[in-house]
Amino acid sequence: MIFHLKHIKIFKDAVRQYRINDYSVVHAHSLFSNGYIALNLKRKFGKPYIVAVRNTDVNIFFKYMIHLRRLGVQILENADRIIFLSKAYRDKVMKMLMIR
Repeated sequence: MIFHLKHIKIFKDAVRQYRINDYSVVHAHSLFSNGYIALNLKRKFGKPYIVAVRNTDVNIFFKYMIHLRRLGVQILENADRIIFLSKAYRDKVMKMLMIR
């Protein structure tokens, strides 16, 4: 619950502080924190996004924060491009989500 409230506040602040329509693409530097913002920018403004999947995403969020796993899948499914920082991270996420 705290995760969502915090990131909704960040999203609203970003929309207030930046002219979102001046940007053509969003680069989310992490799956969960920045990816959540990017997903909402895509939903509200139609902005495509690229998301990077990092160590914390794989070894903390997906592993221990099971209640956020569905959100992680939504972020990945809606991303226009996904960057895994290593093949091992890609393989681990695909195995956790049972994706080939």
